[in-house]
Amino acid sequence: MHFKKVNSVTYFAMAFLGIYITLYQRILDVIGNDMMLNKTSMALLVTMHFMGFLISPLIAGEMSDKRGRRKIISGAYAVFLAGIIFILFSSNIYILSIGIFLVGAGFGVIEGGLTTLLSDLNVEDENKVINISQLFFTLGAVIGPFIVIGFLRFSNNWRLLYIVFLIPLAYFFLFYKKSEYPDKKLQEKIEGTIAAKLIKNKTFLLLCISMIMYVGIEEGIAFWITSYMKEMISDELLPTLALSLYWASMAIGRYFMSKYESKLNELIIMSSVFSAFFILLGVGFDNYIFSLISFAGIGFGFSGIWPMIMVITGRRYSQYTGTAFGIMMTCCALGGIIVPYIMGFIAEIYNMKAALSFTLLPILVIISNFLVIKKEKSKPV
Repeated sequence: MHFKKVNSVTYFAMAFLGIYITLYQRILDVIGNDMMLNKTSMALLVTMHFMGFLISPLIAGEMSDKRGRRKIISGAYAVFLAGIIFILFSSNIYILSIGIFLVGAGFGVIEGGLTTLLSDLNVEDENKVINISQLFFTLGAVIGPFIVIGFLRFSNNWRLLYIVFLIPLAYFFLFYKKSEYPDKKLQEKIEGTIAAKLIKNKTFLLLCISMIMYVGIEEGIAFWITSYMKEMISDELLPTLALSLYWASMAIGRYFMSKYESKLNELIIMSSVFSAFFILLGVGFDNYIFSLISFAGIGFGFSGIWPMIMVITGRRYSQYTGTAFGIMMTCCALGGIIVPYIMGFIAEIYNMKAALSFTLLPILVIISNFLVIKKEKSKPV
């Protein structure tokens, strides 16, 4: 049975998530100025989004295996909608924080839940559809800031933009609640939690560590690209260009990586080595041309790692994909919190070149993990 419509809508739902996250990053200053928030309060708003993202997938992932995908995905959209409503009617930092926490919680469950759904519906083409879904997410992330800029030229009221966002959210909520697709549920009776069983599995732990390392590097480099370039050249255009090349080459790479369905362990190792080479190229030359080439190469090398880790996880733990992917989304949040912070700490003591060089260590961890995974036959959970 084919689910072309579900796949297509899911691609656009992932693009929406990409648009939202960069829109939120871009509009945070506008919200802060409008509500007269200080930098500490604005930092709290960033933390609240990731706290929601960190906690919710752990709970919802296991629930999706036990109660089915439909309730969890549509429920996550309901939470996202509730968060937007809190944000719209926020009159102080506390109500705003609740709204942003709820949006982060819904966001994390939706991204993991939709990836799980694609895995369920496209067993023979998992890598293809998951890579394409991440391609759409990346394209959404690229256009998100431009939507904000265009809207703010039309209106200075940032809340109107959130009102507009209610429309696609309501559509996605109704679509995933009403559409026909297999609502996969676990048939066997489990003693204790599925998460506890998975965490005891060595291969699963290696996959989790790899995901923490990968997302940490990806977000750390994206977050610090402009600072790195500004240490080299006092120009506003080139740092922006470097960031654009990074994401654009990642989008291109995800298209090419979608062509592969086998030897994913080897592809992750090769992609990691490829990215490490371009990191060395960037830190090895004090030249902005080499830096631009470097960030484009890093983005291309990184492109398939996240989808391929998810595909390998889905294939090895196919009976528990909801729980496994939920834990993976929590690992994403951990990586996004930890590694960029360490890079900032290193940059404060030394410089951005040292911070970028640090990313070679997590890449080495990923390579080592997948060399072990390639040889190991995972014990059943």
